[in-house]
Amino acid sequence: MGYSFQSLKYTLEEKKPQKKLVKKLAELNLKVATAESCTGGLLSKMITDVPGSSKVFEYGFCTYSDAAKIKILGVSENVLKEHSAVSKEAAFEMVLGAKKISEADLVISVTGYAGSVKEREYNNDVGLIYIGIIFKNKSYILNLDFRDNCSLNRKMIRELSVKHAISAALALLNSDIK
Repeated sequence: MGYSFQSLKYTLEEKKPQKKLVKKLAELNLKVATAESCTGGLLSKMITDVPGSSKVFEYGFCTYSDAAKIKILGVSENVLKEHSAVSKEAAFEMVLGAKKISEADLVISVTGYAGSVKEREYNNDVGLIYIGIIFKNKSYILNLDFRDNCSLNRKMIRELSVKHAISAALALLNSDIK
């Protein structure tokens, strides 16, 4: 299967991007769904913490293990073997599976290594994150690389990943109305 991704430029929203996202989704009468791995449901939580999110939030899939990605989202075993769960291919298949199940207008996936500072000693990929987004039948993959930033711990990597995912999705929604 070939992959075709659009490029996406966005600005990182510093203050409560989830509020702006929920507001924009409500204004446009759109639904959102998430498929998460390394963020462990944090993306869904951040969105659903916003009052009124029940009008826009459809599904939140937390598929931390490879088995869950395969069983729930239909991620290909071959993709996981050839590229690993931390890859643009896995992020794409996660977002595609969530789109198929939820039929949401905007779907966001996050996968990566959000390990601890101690884990960096044996895993050079701690801080490598992939975000998949599907909107208007176009797919986008973002590659975040926090590996060189040794000051970031697991919590910070997860929070930054979610902030980037929401900011990118918000940029898509804002660009679509111009």
